[in-house]
Amino acid sequence: MGNFYFGKRFNLASGINVQLKSYSFKLYDFHISELKGSAAFRPIFVSPEVPLILNYEAKRKKDNCFTNYQLGAVFCYNIPIDVLGKQRGPTFSKGANDTLINSKFDVEKKLIMTFTYDIYMGVSWIKKTKKRRTSEWGISLQYPLKKSTPYDFVGFISTAKERENDYNAHFAPRLTCIAIHYIYYPKKWIIL
Repeated sequence: MGNFYFGKRFNLASGINVQLKSYSFKLYDFHISELKGSAAFRPIFVSPEVPLILNYEAKRKKDNCFTNYQLGAVFCYNIPIDVLGKQRGPTFSKGANDTLINSKFDVEKKLIMTFTYDIYMGVSWIKKTKKRRTSEWGISLQYPLKKSTPYDFVGFISTAKERENDYNAHFAPRLTCIAIHYIYYPKKWIIL
């Protein structure tokens, strides 16, 4: 990351970040009465990111305290590397009424790479000593304007009453990120 300064108060931060992202979700509704259970999946992907963040630093009442406001965009390239699935159940809530013969759920691993652009908003509280940062903590929100990598799920359930009930699902998430950070700057570092 690097900063380009517009005077004392404004600067533009940019660079290249690489994140390893993961999230989990479950499928519950199998469209069969008295059936319960879930099929859980955990997609994992690598995301190179280029942020363009405008920072405004305002001095607070205390001489050594500043508030930094951030607003900008983050351009992400999401590269799926794996989809981990774990099927739990399904089972019948009243087992005497029916018999589960077979069930199977698969992920169609297309591993489609997607380009997304996110809005970035954040605020940090900074302490300085003789114009040198000593510590910082803050909170930020990264909200995507476009859906991320899509996933398709196919499966079937066979029971004594229903020979085969096909199941299809399409999932394309918006990956919103809320982050809290704390940074301590050692004395030997020179950071403005």
